[in-house]
Amino acid sequence: MNTRLKINLSAVWLTAAALSLILPVFVPSVNDPYLLNTIGMAAAAMFVLSLPASLFTVAFMYLESVLGFDPNSIGVMYLNLWLFFAAGALQWFVIVPRLFRRDGNIQTLGLPQNASEILLCEAAPDQQTGFLDREFRTPLERIIRDDDSN
Repeated sequence: MNTRLKINLSAVWLTAAALSLILPVFVPSVNDPYLLNTIGMAAAAMFVLSLPASLFTVAFMYLESVLGFDPNSIGVMYLNLWLFFAAGALQWFVIVPRLFRRDGNIQTLGLPQNASEILLCEAAPDQQTGFLDREFRTPLERIIRDDDSN
């Protein structure tokens, strides 16, 4: 996946998640089952944003009701909202990148992507070769050049 696309998707997810976390703090919730229940709408948005990891947090919500917490209280709903956020962040920023990492059995050379980035250096002569002259020229270079002093 393109790096720019990953950064943009991460920014979109974090922005939507931050709005879902901050909105219930500043906009009061009314006990309306449809549009005015801000914390319920934020929890639904975070549930969708963190799918499929949010399905595992449903078990924790069941545990809350078994322990005697009121699932409709603002504190418990905000706790669930944070659980959805944590599950989604863990899923999208830790687990999924590790699953799709490409460094498994392939060893790359780390070569540049563009041909213009490749800089060739001048060849250095090997000191142990006997066919080079004192100016480190090969026999072919001595034949081609007219100004041979040999």
